[in-house]
Amino acid sequence: MATTLIPALSIVLAFYALIHQRKLAEDERTWQRRADLYVDLLLNEQGFINPDPEFLEDPVLRAAVGPSTPEQWKTKESLTARTDAFASDRVVELWLASCRSSSDLSFTAAEMGHPDFLSPESKAELAPLVAAREAAAAALRDEIRRELKTRPRRHSVRVLGLRLSVAW
Repeated sequence: MATTLIPALSIVLAFYALIHQRKLAEDERTWQRRADLYVDLLLNEQGFINPDPEFLEDPVLRAAVGPSTPEQWKTKESLTARTDAFASDRVVELWLASCRSSSDLSFTAAEMGHPDFLSPESKAELAPLVAAREAAAAALRDEIRRELKTRPRRHSVRVLGLRLSVAW
């Protein structure tokens, strides 16, 4: 009996090891797709990719800061589909908030004229929108880092003539 039990047990263990290896490989593929998506979200968090249906229904907003080229529309559609498939609910929420804040800033700045020629009063009016935009982008980056278990780096960026030091 022991001579038949040992080979049977070996077969069962090998079967479970194969199932476990398959699960690990599947988890790795999903993680990699999510990581690739999150990098693309960070690269395209500007308003022209705004996936918010409310934003896309407003022709004035869409014309001012929405997708304007076929490549931008293709990127928007790809990101939206991949986000639906792989992103966590929290990242979707933060991405939409980041896109909205970017659109608000872009639309308001476009109404004021070229950034190089803004008056100090106009820059002061834009400062809260710049801060909101940066806070939304930082929240998205922090959540993506948390989900992917990566660490931040510090960089200095220039937005509408304002120098900001941010963790990137």
